[in-house]
Amino acid sequence: MRKGRAKARTERLAGVGLFTRCSAAELGRADELLFEVPVEAGRTLVHEGDDWAAFAVIVDGRAVSSGQGFGPVTLGPGACFGETALFDGGTEPATVVAATPMTLLVAGRWEFRELMKIPGVALAVLLSLVAQLRSARAGVDAMKAATRPGGRLDELVLDDVATGRVGVEGIAAVLTPAAASA
Repeated sequence: MRKGRAKARTERLAGVGLFTRCSAAELGRADELLFEVPVEAGRTLVHEGDDWAAFAVIVDGRAVSSGQGFGPVTLGPGACFGETALFDGGTEPATVVAATPMTLLVAGRWEFRELMKIPGVALAVLLSLVAQLRSARAGVDAMKAATRPGGRLDELVLDDVATGRVGVEGIAAVLTPAAASA
């Protein structure tokens, strides 16, 4: 019975996006290190700035992540979070909230270090981080393009002022951090 249950868990793990490139042996080892956690919708899983010491992979359900001026981003099956703080020892860069009931696979700090010794898992986490970096870079590039003189933001602001939808004072308060804090 134990082997059958282990095989079923390993097969389920193989279907989770983050682990699709792993060998059977790698899946077996990863399965030993991960704990399944059910989560109800609406639960905040982690807050930006927390000393979060866990790695989580979404098996099913959806969450919304936002932080450091980015987001919201919807995370679905196969997505992970918590790895950034575990890699660099810093705080969690995002707030993650369960948008639907979810099932997570969770690893603490020690288990995460052991997971990173599994080549297929380490590569998958690295690729996930690269995708996040590329997405953030694209967002920054889009923001730069929108805010450059003559960019899309200028066009929207001028249109809103010309039509009276917003006054110049309101725009200054939004675009100038000092004005917002005064």
